[in-house]
Amino acid sequence: MKTHIKVLIPALFFANLISAQSNYIGSGISLQFNGNDGNYVNLGDVYNDLNFPLTIEAWVYPTAWTAAGDYAGIMATDNASTGSYYGYWFRFNSSGKLIFEIGDGSGAGSTDRRGKVTTGSVALNTWTHIAVVATTVTDIKFYFNGVLQIANNTDGGASNTSIVHNSNEAAIGRHVTPFNEHNFIGKIDELRLWTGSRSQDDIKAGMCEKIITIPGNLTGYWNFDESYVSMSTTDVATPAQDGIVVGDVIKITSGAPIGDESIYKYTNDWSGSKLKLGSATDDYLMVKKIENNPLGMHLYRIDNVPYFTDGLSSYCGFYYGIFPVNGAVTVQYGISYNYTASNGVVTAENQPYSTLFFKNDGSVETWADMTATLDPVQNFIRESGNTTRKELIFNIQEPAFTQDQDQNKRPDHIQTTVVYPNPAKDVINISNVYANDRIFMTDMMGNTVYIRNISETNEVITINIAGLPPGIYMLLLSRQDILISEKLIKL
Repeated sequence: MKTHIKVLIPALFFANLISAQSNYIGSGISLQFNGNDGNYVNLGDVYNDLNFPLTIEAWVYPTAWTAAGDYAGIMATDNASTGSYYGYWFRFNSSGKLIFEIGDGSGAGSTDRRGKVTTGSVALNTWTHIAVVATTVTDIKFYFNGVLQIANNTDGGASNTSIVHNSNEAAIGRHVTPFNEHNFIGKIDELRLWTGSRSQDDIKAGMCEKIITIPGNLTGYWNFDESYVSMSTTDVATPAQDGIVVGDVIKITSGAPIGDESIYKYTNDWSGSKLKLGSATDDYLMVKKIENNPLGMHLYRIDNVPYFTDGLSSYCGFYYGIFPVNGAVTVQYGISYNYTASNGVVTAENQPYSTLFFKNDGSVETWADMTATLDPVQNFIRESGNTTRKELIFNIQEPAFTQDQDQNKRPDHIQTTVVYPNPAKDVINISNVYANDRIFMTDMMGNTVYIRNISETNEVITINIAGLPPGIYMLLLSRQDILISEKLIKL
């Protein structure tokens, strides 16, 4: 019998179905840039009154750096192909160091720009959250994954203290100067422009979750989730500065670690540290036994069914993600998932097949069994020794056979297993029990009241049920990939 998929689906999911090309689930959609000239997002002549203080944030996944002496633009205003340096630009150099500079509008030499550049670089082929907080032209701070970076002055020597604007366009994915066009190679997601200084805690708290209620100082917010096929990008801030895709910018499923709610921890001492995030159904995920001194850990929850469900059978209408910020050594951590009868999936009958499925990030289409350890007495699923970021979902991995399948497909020794007496008051007997069988009893709320692992084959075993309250219970016998189940009436 095929297990019926039973999920909790928020109303937002049905709203998303109205536009089949949209994807507002988790990280949703990102933009992919090929680094060639003429491929970018045109925002038009906007932000002409923008000045200090300001904050820019984005998730980036660079796949290559530009040639020596070239740059890769993330976001820039007032892109002028002739004349002078104007506006601001937020870009990488050819070794992956992050730069924020402004122009003075009076020329295109090194004396007509100024700003700062990080001493450290962003890694290729991985998602990194980047942020710049520019309180003034001399007070500029950079953050990688919420961690403050060392930065030095660039070689520019301009003297202006405010941003000088012109009538040229702002752009995502490129920066144009009087000398060249500097294009990003890779993916960008969750681009945010703030009028004001964001604190380091603000950046940490917001980097792994979407913004639903738009605050007044968020002047630009492009999550790129509106469509896989549209040639526009929606600015969900007010007033909206929507962009137009120019050239061969591709919209693809994002792998950035983004959810609807998140928590985080950054510390120099991880002894006994835990992160715990619940859900509307009282399920929760805990990250614990955190080792190797990561710089930080983020735990987030997506309040929807996954966009991709390949590999899943019967799963919850929400799932979790874990994003470690590694230090010098790769993190190692354990997880513990507590499931409840109210999660819409687990029942007394299928509880022995409770498990966690995982994938690396939202762009991966197929989920895989984590083969974690199930504790049906405490309703926990546990796994230790994790070393990478993951997204996890509670799933019932259906057995190959169940009791009401074609009896001819089941081994003879399964058909001869009998439970008696039923109803029963003090004891029950189970005939033809085999080595490595596992016996469970649960109440009708799915709580395990008895568990026993069989070490050797027996013609009959006896179970004392005198201590159980009268009522209806579910008796389950798990044998390899076969599940026998029977309702038991306790008198």
